[in-house]
Amino acid sequence: MRNYLILILAFTPMLAMAADAGQLPPPDALCKPAVQHQAAGDVVIWQHRFDDGTYDLAIARFVTSEAGPPDHITRLSFKGSKEPVCHFPAVAVMPGGDWGWHVAWSSSSRPGVYYARVDGEAWVSSLPKKLVDSVPGFVELGQNDGLVTLKYLNSSDVDMHDRSKPAFPAGAGASASSTLVSSDEGRNWDISRD
Repeated sequence: MRNYLILILAFTPMLAMAADAGQLPPPDALCKPAVQHQAAGDVVIWQHRFDDGTYDLAIARFVTSEAGPPDHITRLSFKGSKEPVCHFPAVAVMPGGDWGWHVAWSSSSRPGVYYARVDGEAWVSSLPKKLVDSVPGFVELGQNDGLVTLKYLNSSDVDMHDRSKPAFPAGAGASASSTLVSSDEGRNWDISRD
């Protein structure tokens, strides 16, 4: 059975509160965030402006709206840009067993699809792996029969700015998408032959 990540197109109350605190972009942000809802709190991936003025990808857990912004923000991408535009048109996050999180994203400033693993206790990330050279407008992580899957669509198939549309466009068939598969929890990836 496939358990695909839900890419949230609107901010939850916790994200809106964090935006007010200056931790996340406002609801009209340059890029869509990815959110994984868990009992222990929402895990959020978003384009963050770091202290050096660089826009890079970040991950954090928001426990409750009353708790305020997270204590620690983990940087996932490096060598970002100081230009205030969306550099990460597609992001996805999915639980990785009992060890942490699978994270995938596309980057327009450093073209490609990237993957990293984030430890759920220490909140440290593996070095990002570049898996594909294109810049898709949609990425989706899933699990199927013990395999981790990463599906992506090219930017021409996705409207990256219309938050009212579903994350995976209706009618985008297998010919419009590509899938990568990992049999070892994201350490190595192969092209799906299905």
